[in-house]
Amino acid sequence: MHELMHHTDVPDLPPLFSARLVAAEGDVALQAAQAAARGELGAGDILWREEDEWLRLALVLEPDTPLAEGGAALLRQWLEAVRLALVRLLPPLVTVEVADDALLLNGATAGTARLVLPKGAEDGERVAEWAVLALDLRLRLPSGEEPGAQPERTALAEEGGAQITAPQIVAECARYFLLQLDEAAA
Repeated sequence: MHELMHHTDVPDLPPLFSARLVAAEGDVALQAAQAAARGELGAGDILWREEDEWLRLALVLEPDTPLAEGGAALLRQWLEAVRLALVRLLPPLVTVEVADDALLLNGATAGTARLVLPKGAEDGERVAEWAVLALDLRLRLPSGEEPGAQPERTALAEEGGAQITAPQIVAECARYFLLQLDEAAA
C-alpha cells in the first residue's frame, strides 16, 4: 500500500516518464499537443493539473509506426491502463469499467479519455510526429451537488477514493500504460 502523498508531491514515475504540473487554465491535452508540435515536449512527458473537481492529464508519445484506425488501439491501451490503475487504487468492491472513451465507476461515468493527433495523421497512413493521450477524471462532485443527484455520473471521492491523490493517479496511469505497451510488443 502506498503511503498517502500530499497534492503538492510529484508523481513517482517509472523511468522514461517525466511530469510537469500545469498552472495555466485551458485544455491540458491541447497544451501538450502544441508543446509537442513545437518540440518542447517529447515521448514520456506528462502534463497534469488538479482542479477543484477534476484531474486533467496528457501524455505525449512519439509513435514509430502509423497509427492504424486513427490510433484506436492506442486509445484502448490507454483506457485499459487507466482502468487498471484505478482498480489498484480504489477499494476492491468498486467496479471499474471502460465503455467507448468513458471510465465508469460502479456503472456511472467518472471520466473520459481521448487521443489528439497532428492534422493528417488521423487516417493512419503516415507516422505521426507526436500523439497525446488525455484523461479527464472527476475527483469530486461539484460543491453543493448531492451524491446520486445525477446517477449517470460519479466521482472518485464518491466511490471510496477520497484519499487518493492526483500524483498517485498520474504515476499509476504511467506505470500501467508502460505495461500495456510491453504486453502489446510481446
